[in-house]
Amino acid sequence: MKVLTLLLAALLLSACAKKAPPKPPGPDEQIVYPKAYPSR
Repeated sequence: MKVLTLLLAALLLSACAKKAPPKPPGPDEQIVYPKAYPSR
């Protein structure tokens, strides 16, 4: 039971580190391909 609790806590905490989808660098008016980049 303790292992399951630790696994669940690790999964919940790892979800907090996720960021928004990647955004191309630079000002918006200089971006050649305005589509969203594929996320991994």
